[in-house]
Amino acid sequence: MQESLSISNFPFRYAVVDAARMGLHLRTLAALPGSKIRSLFRGEEEHTLKFVAPYLLACPPGSVARDFLLDQGRGQSWGIMVEAELSFDEILRHLRRLLKVKFEDGRQYYFRFYDPRVLRIFLPSCSAAQLAEVFGPVKSYITEDELPEKALRFTLAGGLLQSASAALKVSEKTRELKSEEPEIRQFEVKFDENTIV
Repeated sequence: MQESLSISNFPFRYAVVDAARMGLHLRTLAALPGSKIRSLFRGEEEHTLKFVAPYLLACPPGSVARDFLLDQGRGQSWGIMVEAELSFDEILRHLRRLLKVKFEDGRQYYFRFYDPRVLRIFLPSCSAAQLAEVFGPVKSYITEDELPEKALRFTLAGGLLQSASAALKVSEKTRELKSEEPEIRQFEVKFDENTIV
């Protein structure tokens, strides 16, 4: 199914972004006005893996963080968007449960569900039980498609996975943000490696 949606009204309130893919852009994102961001890792992993960790970002409609993420991150596999009517802490708890998977031999591995290249292939291969676990209270997951001008929106209806392809149209607000890009890049280099996201 093909929809035509504007980036500015895409239906999500949260994003899970990958520090390993974003590099300094993550620090810029965290420093934008009104940004709320927290690592999905806890304890020792949160500190030792902070430069490669997944982070939950609150990015409600109209936020600068949302526009920055969608404009600067297009085609970069920075992360996924999540539509859920949950508080920041509630969605954080749910997403943390997805971070590790246990194989039949008992070994646990990190699961990079927040990588759009992984999620868009993984979801269609899931059983009904796996889909119920991955979605839980989430209404939809939105990933970039292989083509950066398109996105895929995955929903669960009656236990069945539904997907829709959406053309991404850049809003006027996003174009204005793009024109400020040199200032943003200049701001990024002011951070040193001791800055904690």
